[in-house]
Amino acid sequence: MNYFTLLLIIKSYYIIFDVSDKLAHHIYRDNGFKPSGFSSA
Repeated sequence: MNYFTLLLIIKSYYIIFDVSDKLAHHIYRDNGFKPSGFSSA
């Protein structure tokens, strides 16, 4: 595995986690819960 492939994998992982983090915030806010385990955005 070369450097570019590794970088691409890391970048896509960051995107996935960012999306799921925003989604979790949205779900928690809609349900009236306060997110504690997620980074504030």
